[in-house]
Amino acid sequence: MRQLCLIISIGLIFGAVLPVCGADFFDQHGGTDFFTITDEDGKVISKLASLVSAGDYLITEDDSGYRIISVEQFRATAKYEGKVDLNRPGWVMVQEAETDNESVRETMSIPVQAEKPKIGLYFTHSEESYVPNSGTHQKKKGDIYRVGETLAESLRKNGAEAVVAEEIHSPRDANSYNRSRPTAIRLLRQRPAILIDLHRDGIPDPDYYNKTVKGEQIAQVRIVVGKQNANRSVNFDFAKALKAKANEMYPGLVKEIFWAKGNYNQDLAPRAILLEFGTHTNSLQRANKAAEMMGDVLASMAGAPAPQQEGAGTQREQRQQPTGRQVAQNTAEAGDQSGGWSSALWLLVIVVVGFIVYALINSEGLGGIKYMLQKFRSKELSGFFGKVPKSEEKRVIKIPPDDQEDQADQD
Repeated sequence: MRQLCLIISIGLIFGAVLPVCGADFFDQHGGTDFFTITDEDGKVISKLASLVSAGDYLITEDDSGYRIISVEQFRATAKYEGKVDLNRPGWVMVQEAETDNESVRETMSIPVQAEKPKIGLYFTHSEESYVPNSGTHQKKKGDIYRVGETLAESLRKNGAEAVVAEEIHSPRDANSYNRSRPTAIRLLRQRPAILIDLHRDGIPDPDYYNKTVKGEQIAQVRIVVGKQNANRSVNFDFAKALKAKANEMYPGLVKEIFWAKGNYNQDLAPRAILLEFGTHTNSLQRANKAAEMMGDVLASMAGAPAPQQEGAGTQREQRQQPTGRQVAQNTAEAGDQSGGWSSALWLLVIVVVGFIVYALINSEGLGGIKYMLQKFRSKELSGFFGKVPKSEEKRVIKIPPDDQEDQADQD
């Protein structure tokens, strides 16, 4: 009986650990082993130094969807399933999507926060570094923290609040995510709108991530979502929405989305994702430049108000297109202005017509009307346009009412 209890206890412990780490572990972010994913024709579509399993899903830079159908050693084969509609939840291809996605986008949006939206940042693999800058792919507190600092600064410049956890979770092994889990939980107590675990990849080829985006040299970003947790669907939909926003603001910033076997602590909250900024053979400068752009994108995603000061933040404000509500408001304002001019014009017409009718009733024909106009001009308008000259004033005063028609003929 005691042995049976021991076996059950061990099973429960492993049952609690495996959903976090995954049943298998491969995470060599600085060696020579990595996975290559090809399509059914043998064309390379992705490279990464994380575990690849059958059933995983990949969305490439051009929004093509591929499902992994087989894995042999470090080579995986994927089946093309079509272009993915990033603006719709689930596995919806472009050809299957409806034309109007407004209502669907609302279901994928982030709830509006009363204050600046908070975004939490932490680092499960604390050692990750960039060889061109540090001379090594790992150290106690790696270069990835500097990427986090850049991302946090960009978020703040763009109107969001960055909440950064500096804890170190070494060593890198199968329990890394178990050690970073309390850190993620502590961050969630501050109610961030988005929770991000910062990483970099470990493939040896830097050119796979090198990209020029809007004239800037960057190391592209991969979004990783775990599929072994209850939040897998909402996190995957958020990752797609994030890529869609990045495509709009900085085309080419996001390399791909990888929906992979594992948990990555993303069971803790919706909108919890993992971002990889390039690989260890890219430069820190390229990774930082990507972090600046990603901070702009994330702040916009979280609904952060555009900053007033001159700089990068104002560029986001200029890029943003007016929302439906803003368009309606602008239209209403334009309608109010045109309505105001229309009302003034009608008022003027009514006054003129009323004056003519009054003159016809109270004077003798057209001559009387002319006399009243002259009188109105001499007395009423003099205070608006200036005093009427004396010569003009005398001429008007000497016109007798009985000689209106004669005076009209002489004029």
